[in-house]
Amino acid sequence: MHDDAEVLEHVTSETLANRLDGYLEHPTYCPHGGMIPKIDQLVHEKKREKLSDYPVGTKVRIARVLDERELLDYLVSIDLGINEEYTITNIAAYEGGLTLKNQEKTVQVSYKAADTIFVDKL
Repeated sequence: MHDDAEVLEHVTSETLANRLDGYLEHPTYCPHGGMIPKIDQLVHEKKREKLSDYPVGTKVRIARVLDERELLDYLVSIDLGINEEYTITNIAAYEGGLTLKNQEKTVQVSYKAADTIFVDKL
């Protein structure tokens, strides 16, 4: 499905885009957290820091991730989603993984992934 969406993004007509927008009830953000511009709208993404930039004890909301197939598959496999809120409870030494925790779950995130996940500090 993701591959089909990538193709459609580059070859779709304005009519199809408008109908799809209506069918999806006019989303403002894509599933990866990126802004979806309206026709003739310039995109000004909010500047966000990477998850890897924050120390232990920081509370964050997952805001956006890079649109990379391998990363997206990894995030699904560890059950980490956009708009979820966590506290960083541990960072392993020497660019090791991060441990995130909320009331429902604890998630281990590799440093490589944490360096491509953009968050809002809470």
